[in-house]
Amino acid sequence: MKVLILQDYLRGGGTERQSIELTRALHLQGIQSQLVVGRSGGPLDQLAKATLGDRVFHCSATHIT
Repeated sequence: MKVLILQDYLRGGGTERQSIELTRALHLQGIQSQLVVGRSGGPLDQLAKATLGDRVFHCSATHIT
């Protein structure tokens, strides 16, 4: 099973923190999971990177056209 969790922006709210924790918890259970964020620059970007490593993907950080 693969799970993608989508967030527009990692503001400092509870929903965004839950998305980070849910992605981490799924990974710890052996489920392929990734947090996909629409744009970077949010207050929780560093927390997401520290918690999830390469399992967080910022769409705005790509060079795809």
